[in-house]
Amino acid sequence: MAGNAVRLDIRGTANHPHTLELSAEEIVAIAAGLRVGKESSEEKGHTHYVIFN
Repeated sequence: MAGNAVRLDIRGTANHPHTLELSAEEIVAIAAGLRVGKESSEEKGHTHYVIFN
């Protein structure tokens, strides 16, 4: 990942993976208390929408 960006594995207890990526700018926004929503990778025909706030 470039410049302080992160890739998160949000699998939890599922038997298949989902990942999502946050850019450095999104991380700064979350740290500042702003709400950031991201869609995960598609696996098994579906995605998840995660909100950080």
